[in-house]
Amino acid sequence: MTSTHTPGDPGSSAARRKSSSCQQDDEDTSSNSHLNSLSEDVMHHIHALMPMRDAARASCVSRLFLSSWRHYPNLTFSMKELGLIRQEGTEDERALILISIIDRILRNHSGIGVKTLKLQLPRNWKTLDSCYVDRFLETAIAPGIQEITVMLPWHSYCKTEYNFPCSLLSGESGESIRFLTLTNSSFRPMAGLGCLTRLHLRSVRIGDDELGFFLSNSLALRHLQLIYCGEIICLKIPSLLLHLRSLEVFECKMLQVIENNAPNISIVDLVVNDQVDVSLSLGYGSSQVKKLRISSAFASYGLCKLPSIAPGLEALNISLLPHERVSTEMVPGKFHHLKFLNISLSMALEAYDYLCMLDFLDASPALETFILWSARISKSYGRIDGELSHLTRMQEFHHGSLRNVTIHRFCIAESLIELTCRMLQHVSSLERLTLDTTHGYYRCSSSRSGRCFPMETFAVREAQEALVAIRKYIKPQVPCNVELTVVEPCSFCHVSDN
Repeated sequence: MTSTHTPGDPGSSAARRKSSSCQQDDEDTSSNSHLNSLSEDVMHHIHALMPMRDAARASCVSRLFLSSWRHYPNLTFSMKELGLIRQEGTEDERALILISIIDRILRNHSGIGVKTLKLQLPRNWKTLDSCYVDRFLETAIAPGIQEITVMLPWHSYCKTEYNFPCSLLSGESGESIRFLTLTNSSFRPMAGLGCLTRLHLRSVRIGDDELGFFLSNSLALRHLQLIYCGEIICLKIPSLLLHLRSLEVFECKMLQVIENNAPNISIVDLVVNDQVDVSLSLGYGSSQVKKLRISSAFASYGLCKLPSIAPGLEALNISLLPHERVSTEMVPGKFHHLKFLNISLSMALEAYDYLCMLDFLDASPALETFILWSARISKSYGRIDGELSHLTRMQEFHHGSLRNVTIHRFCIAESLIELTCRMLQHVSSLERLTLDTTHGYYRCSSSRSGRCFPMETFAVREAQEALVAIRKYIKPQVPCNVELTVVEPCSFCHVSDN
């Protein structure tokens, strides 16, 4: 007997589809019921934990997330974040696409609830229209915002200089700002920011008085970074900044005076134009400085005065010009607490006497790590002829704390080899010695490009000569308890003309 099914029969395909559809509706209703039972604050919190692109997609497919999207707190706009890195077209065409997307997103955002705003426009964009940036900032900067980052095109490319609208930081909108990062713009603040803890300015036009006024009214500041800020001539850090812990100044070309009065600063990083004689005063806060980096413009200051005015110094990075030598006269005191020392030498036109480093090591009895970047010699000076003179020179030197020594750009300069052998013979605490015959930068095994840092052919040849010298003069001096690591040019990335 053949069985038949009526349209309403549970056994029919139509009935099965209807049953399946009803079951799915019940599951969706149940799922939505669970989501609907969550409070609005919980929904906003869940949505805020998503990356911005995922949060935007979620708002398109779920009514539950659509309303919270208008209050999404972390707005990050960049070519990478919005997936436009591989977009076809010129830099300006891709920038206009980015602007269009940002505009569309912000039109659907209330501006309420924003905690973080990061706006990064293509650095090579030539036709920036400031009205777009103004409109974006006006929408996003609202009461409750905590972090603002505005990275605009380079001055060398963009024809228009952007004036940051400081009026947006006044009133309630500025009361919650903790981090402020600006690049490639003019910043003329009319008031300070009471909760600001981190200020980063890069290629920003701001005058001495304007910066001083802003700092004096931003009393919670902990970190100050000034990079390529070309209008600053005299930088004065007010004593009112009791919470300031770190100061970084890099290549502000007009800078002539740095005067610190903040009493609790502990990290100072100063790299300025070597052609300018910069006056430096660390003030009363110098006794708290634990980490210091200074360029050659401050070298004589650092070597002559630091032992007495920064007695608690623990880490020192210093750059020296070729004519500057470390001597007992330049290091008259002791760095009693110094544990980390990094000395970098620039291009030399003649042989450098590396044995002068022994005076610096003598002045640092607690030193544990010593890193030396040897001078890049423009010609072949100091080549080794016959046996090394260190076999007969017996300058007194001993050290009982030094454990790690690294020498980058290791070359065949006789005094450098002699310095290395002297440390091997008279540093009883030495555990590791690294001799790097390359530039000391990234290797193909770790770089994004898959290539080592480039070396010219003559540099590769000199590195190979250094390897021969290491095998002949240094390896026989290495005690059994010292680990020797020799870094040589990568055979895949670097080929000598020999």
